[in-house]
Parts: sequence; C-alpha cells; structure tokens
Amino acid sequence: MTEAARQLLREDEQQIQALLAALRHGGRFVILVADETTWPEAKKLLEHELCPPPLHEVPLATGEEVMRMFASPEATRAGTLVLHVGSDAAAAIAALNLHRDKLRKQRGRFVLRLDGPHVHRQFAHEAPDGYSFRDALAIVDGRAAVEVVRRVPARVSQIQEALKEEKGDAEQLLQLATELFKLAHLGEARRALDRGIALLRAKKHLSPEDLVVLAMSLHLSATFLTPEEQPRRLRDALHVLEPVRDRVEDIYGTILGDLRDGRNSDIDAVREALALAVEYRDDTPQAQRQRLNLAFTLWYREDIQGASAELAQVASRPWASTVNRFRGRLLEAEILLSKGHWTESEQHLRAMLIASAADDLKDVTSMLMLRLASLTFWRGELEQALETLSPSFISDVDPLRMRIRCSRGDAEAIASLMEPLGPWHHAPSHEHERNRIRAKIDAIRAAVEAGLLDGRRGEQLDAELEALAAQVSEVAPEDPPWSRIHAALLFADDFLGRSGAEDRARAEAEGALTLARRGAPELIPPCVHRLGVAALRLGTVDELPSLFEEALSAAEERHLPGDAARIRGLDLWRIIQVGGDVASAERALDASIARTGSVLVEAEVLSRTGRGTGRRDLLERSRRIYRALPWPEREGLCLEAMGMKTHALKRYEAAGLRLAALALERRTAPPPVDACFTPLPSGASL
Repeated sequence: MTEAARQLLREDEQQIQALLAALRHGGRFVILVADETTWPEAKKLLEHELCPPPLHEVPLATGEEVMRMFASPEATRAGTLVLHVGSDAAAAIAALNLHRDKLRKQRGRFVLRLDGPHVHRQFAHEAPDGYSFRDALAIVDGRAAVEVVRRVPARVSQIQEALKEEKGDAEQLLQLATELFKLAHLGEARRALDRGIALLRAKKHLSPEDLVVLAMSLHLSATFLTPEEQPRRLRDALHVLEPVRDRVEDIYGTILGDLRDGRNSDIDAVREALALAVEYRDDTPQAQRQRLNLAFTLWYREDIQGASAELAQVASRPWASTVNRFRGRLLEAEILLSKGHWTESEQHLRAMLIASAADDLKDVTSMLMLRLASLTFWRGELEQALETLSPSFISDVDPLRMRIRCSRGDAEAIASLMEPLGPWHHAPSHEHERNRIRAKIDAIRAAVEAGLLDGRRGEQLDAELEALAAQVSEVAPEDPPWSRIHAALLFADDFLGRSGAEDRARAEAEGALTLARRGAPELIPPCVHRLGVAALRLGTVDELPSLFEEALSAAEERHLPGDAARIRGLDLWRIIQVGGDVASAERALDASIARTGSVLVEAEVLSRTGRGTGRRDLLERSRRIYRALPWPEREGLCLEAMGMKTHALKRYEAAGLRLAALALERRTAPPPVDACFTPLPSGASL
C-alpha cells in the first residue's frame, strides 16, 4: 500500500473506530456504508478488533430473507452479524425498518453494510425509523479527504499574502474572503469582508457591479453575526441590491432565503429558504449549505428526528467545502449527544479536533474544545474538562471554567464569587457576557447553600439583581424585546431556585410573556413554562389550562417540540394535582417526548414532573437515562427526590462534585423544582 493510500484510509479508520466503540459499549445495531472497493479493508479491521468470534455476512434482498436471518442460529447467538444490503433491495429495507426492534432483542450484534452512498440515501429515505434506530454510523468512502487537508495550509498562506498586497479592490477581497470562509478560516474571512465593505461604503458613486459586490459582501458577513443581528444585515444587502435586482435574481433570491432562515423564523420559512437556494442557485455548495441550515434549525428546536433525516441527505453526498464538512460532522456529534450516545459523540468531536488542528483552523478548534469540555463536565470528568479548556481562547470558556472549578470546590474560584456581577449587556453580540452572569448567579447560590460562602453574599446578590433589573428596564430595547425577555427569565429562574419566592418568579415570567406576545412568539413557551412551575408550586392552577394551550399552539406554529414536551410535563403535574384524566395526560406526554427524538429532553421532563408530583416511576425512568449517559449531577437530583440521599452523595463524591455533595449534606429537604433545561450550544455558528 502506498503512503498516499495509508493517508487516505486514516479518516476511514477513525469512522470505523467510532463504530467499534459503540459496539464495545453495548451498541447492538450499527450502520457501515462501504462498497465493494472499500469493504475488504473495512472488514479486516472489524474482524481484527471484534474477534473472536468471526464475522458472519448475510446478503439481504427480500423481506423473506430478512425474516429467515432473524430466525437463523447466527442471529440468536453471541457474535457479530453483517447484514449486506445492496441496490434493488427495497423489500429488505422495508422489512428491516418494520422489524427494527428485533435488532436489539437478539443476542448478537448487527452491522448493517449498505453498499455505497446510493444505498445509504435509499435506506435513510425509505427506512427513517430504522436509520435513526442505529447506535453508530460510519461512512467508508475512500475519498482522498486528507489530500485536501494537506493543501489547505499552503493555500491559506497564499491568500494571506494576497490580502497583504490588496489595497483597493473590494471584489478581490470578497473572493479571498469567500475562499477563506470555505476553508473555515473564519476570523480572517470576516476581516477581509469588513475591509471590502468599508471601501465600497466610502465611494460616492457605486456602479451596478459595485452594488452586487457590496450586497454579496454584506450577505456573507451576516454569517458572523448573532441570529438577532443577522436579519438587519441581510435586509441591508437586499436594499443595496434592489436597483439591479432584475439582473441578479439568483443572488437576490439566495439572500432572501437566508433572511427567512434562522432560529426566530417558523419552520415553513426555513424550508422555503432551502427551496429558494435550489431554485435560484442550483449549485452544490449553496444547496448543501441551506440544507445544513435547515438541519441545524431543526436540531436547535430539539426536533432530533427531523435533523437526522435532513443531515442524512446532506452526508450522502461529497462535502462542497471545508466549512460544510465541519458543520455536518459537528451536527452529527450533536445529534448523537441528544440521542444519548455520549461516548460516540465525544469520539466524533475528538476526530474533528484532530482534523481542525491539521488544517490550522483556530476558530473551529476552540469551539470544539469548548463543546468537548462541556460534555466531559456533564459526565463528571472535571479534571479532563479543565485540561480540554486550557489551550482555548474564546470568550465562552470563562463561564464554563468557573462552573467546573466551583463544582469541585476550588477555593480560588469560590473566592472570586465575591466580586460583583457586572453590568447586563443587552446587545446580542454580548451573549457570552450574559452567560457569564447566569453561571455566576448559579455558582453563588450553590456555594452559599454548600456553606463555602457567607450567607451575606446571597443578600448582596439580591441587591445586584435589583440593580440589573433597573438597568435592563432603562437601556434594553423593546423592539426586538429578546434581551428584556431573557433578563426577566433569568430573574425568574433565580427566584424558582429558592423556596418561598414563587410570587416574584411568576411576576417576572408574566412580564416576559407580555413582551413575547408583542414581538417574540417563539419565546411564549419558555415564558409559560416558568409561569407554570411557579403556579404549580403555589397550587394556583386555574389559569394554567389556557396558558398551556397558548404555549402549545405557539410551539406547534414555531416548530418547537422540546418546548411542547416541557409544557405537556407541566400539564401532567397539574392534572395529578387537581385529579383529572392522568392516563390521557401521560399518553400526550409520551407522544410529545417521542416527537423530539431526544433522550435529554425526555430525562429532563420526566425528572421535573416526577419531582413535582412525587411520582417515583417517572423519577426512576429519568434516573436510568442519566445513569446511562452518564450525567451524575442530574442523576443525583433524581436520587435525592426518591429519598436515596446516601446514593446521591456517593454519585457526587465519585464524580468530584464537592459543591453538590456539601449542599446535599446540609439540606433537610430536596431543592425546589425549577424550570432550568439542558443548554444547547450554538453549533450552527460554525
């Protein structure tokens, strides 16, 4: 084998190693995409890692062959069975989809080998349930992706030299920025765009060609803004392009499509953006980017099944650019995380980290380090999380590092909590500053409860929050009202974290709901969620049915299945409290959870509802999920609510969560039910 061939297989081997890890950690059904040219080498690696016993391969083309396979001795004994599905096997695909449960009930493990990208696309389309049922996916395509990695640093150096020499050609700056963007050198791309935009803005008269370049530069620069800031930049681009719109209808349509995309639009508009991309600009990079936008939007809305289906369509074709490749693989890791496959998600992230370092992609590398650190922190691997963060330089690191250090009881970190919170930054671009404030509030409350901070720090915090509320009321804009709503929900969450402050939490949530009704309907469900928790804790539930109906309608209209599941959980709590049709409420809750496809949403909703109602069966279901991930901090809350305080303490101590352990020892009753949920990272920003 030549050196080039060995380089070529390196990425393929990483994919197979992730698949093997899933099998070693209890996975029963994995998918391997490999045609006749790549299967022999892949098979050798599988046999080497999995033997004994040897692999047994079964070709499947019809439904009868699938049923015979399930009844065969090979399927009923320990071992690994390779199910080979080639082209012209629609009947076998349908049978595997229908009988997917059998794949987990047999003693053996199953590797479904799909014969190349075409069969992969067919299986994902015709067997979506079976496809999402997998524990892992590996695509062994034999493409020379590593050759691209080799060329990237050299090409980036050439572009950097060209940027130094370029003085006044905005079109050339746009071309160089576009290439840097595709190579995922995002910081340099943004600076080149800013230079070109400034050059054109300074000109007194713009030719039609200048207008097109300016609009395209504004369009690409919107990628680097927050979701709240992007619409204004895109409208600016459309305004610039209006005088020459009839000449460049394709570009106008593309920008219009992106304007209708984003987390604050309804899902139909996001799908329309994809249709516009295909209609006006039917080239692979643009259509692929829009489909990734749609997949990320579905994931952000916690529609994991929908995101998986969209990503499968994208991943079945070659990546059109480096940034698309990283975005797609990041989303695959996030979907695995949402489905509870944390080990496999971590392996995906680490493989991406190696590739981004090889490409010298500092922006991507930092973001991946942050995500890995979050995951390892949740798993209770605090030292590893801190080691992962140490070389990173992005601003979001500081809140996470503080949380980790405080969680393990670090004296220096606890002492830093005596410093004031600082001002509220209402600009969307300062989201990381608001995250820092939220993390610090939580850490102060936890440290006071654990006895590591003087109780007077909690009183000082109350005064600081009052000052923050006054500042937000004075300076935060009402249109759009997002910053005011986020601030009100922050205060509501803090009040819900304490017993006896339900009235104040409800007042904050009601104020946020009023603003959401005026100009941010996508935030109606989280506002009602806080209101509902406060009302249920107080036992004042008369207004809740109409509020829940409003929130469910908003969640349906804005395609927010995760929020819908949270509201259904509160409705079950209400019905148990007032004595209604519990069975119907349970069915509605189970259906809403299933619609998300996320075990994280499932565990969160079951935990909150179980803690609120005292239902031990719901708490046990949630605890089992957190145990399997593992997420010791969340599992400990379930154990404490179930009256198993000693077991909770052992989980905290084993994970090094000293702050949680000390607080647990001092508590005489479980903490009050809150409205906090699993945070989602902004992976779509890549």
